[in-house]
Amino acid sequence: MEELKEALQASYSTPSYSVEIKDSRAMLGEKGFFECHFAGNPKPDILWYRNGKIIIANDRTKIRTSENTSTLTIYPVEVSDFGFYKCKAMNEAGTTESIAKLIESIVPTLTDDEKAELDAARSPKRGSRAGIKNGKAIDKIELVVEETEEERLAKVEKRKKREEKRKQKETLLIDEIVKQEMEASLKEKIKFSSESTTTLTTSTTSEMTQDVKLSKDRATVKFKEHVETLVEEIVTTETVQEIERMVITEKLDVSDVESVKNSIEVKEILTNLKASEFGPGEAPLRELATIAFMVKHGVTVSEITSFYQANNFPALQKPESQSAMVLLLEREGYANIVTEILTETDMDETQLAATAGFRAFMRMIEVNHASVEEIIAHFSPDDFVVQEWKTESAFEVR
Repeated sequence: MEELKEALQASYSTPSYSVEIKDSRAMLGEKGFFECHFAGNPKPDILWYRNGKIIIANDRTKIRTSENTSTLTIYPVEVSDFGFYKCKAMNEAGTTESIAKLIESIVPTLTDDEKAELDAARSPKRGSRAGIKNGKAIDKIELVVEETEEERLAKVEKRKKREEKRKQKETLLIDEIVKQEMEASLKEKIKFSSESTTTLTTSTTSEMTQDVKLSKDRATVKFKEHVETLVEEIVTTETVQEIERMVITEKLDVSDVESVKNSIEVKEILTNLKASEFGPGEAPLRELATIAFMVKHGVTVSEITSFYQANNFPALQKPESQSAMVLLLEREGYANIVTEILTETDMDETQLAATAGFRAFMRMIEVNHASVEEIIAHFSPDDFVVQEWKTESAFEVR
């Protein structure tokens, strides 16, 4: 198996273009068109960008990718379509890009017949909807995560820190058990001493030292057996979680969401995330931390989606928040979920832009059973800043 894997890796080749995308010219209302021919092993995944933002296929924008060709067609062209376009090809061996411009032309580039043909192709047929088949969009785009060595090292470092915190909590719990057993043992020895009219001696101290060692060993065993469930007088962690889960699932309604946002646990999550350093990203982080709290205590994905649709998470509905969630999911290896959301919906581009990130995020929770709190810990302040390319006015001069 290892030999086969090595042989496959040896055959990998970085993506390359035999034909790169070239500048396209069009007047308003005409057609913009880009095409590239690519190669690579494994077959590269293709992404298209306009002015630094990923392009979502819709009734005006069509993306078609075959075995070694990908095309982007825009019709009819609007003012916002002019600018820089990028085609990115990615596989396990590497990444390559090709950049071109859509320039506003001052002369027509289409004949009347060509325009009529495009209009006819774009018009929906009776009883159906253009570009839709069985309720799903025909045109699909593929998203693949591109992870740098620096990002991989950062993830490893975060895992190490989480493991260190877990060990610290374990040590503190063991030390607390040892302390309790030492105090109980000391009380017994003092009681025995007073009843027998004797005093504690050096030998007692020696016995106490031995007790500490034995207690530490017992504490370790108890910790592995979930010691909190062995102490009857103390409300256990499991009991607290069960009570909180009952309160949340039985009493939570729309009016309770604000209370959850300001709960102590949500504030603790925000403190751990250093949310105050995120600037405009602090508000959406608070709402994601609220969702983390809800999921942790038994609220279902469908219930949270209902709260979202009732505008209880306004900060998450902003375009920069949707973009941040998509970026995070791509980095964390859930690009396939983003692809599903972008290609299965029949929403228009405006509706999709306002919900795609959130829907993909909730799908990730539902399908992968991932810990929301751990996932959102990977956000960075830059995720909530809309990155725009530097654009120039581009006109054709006669």
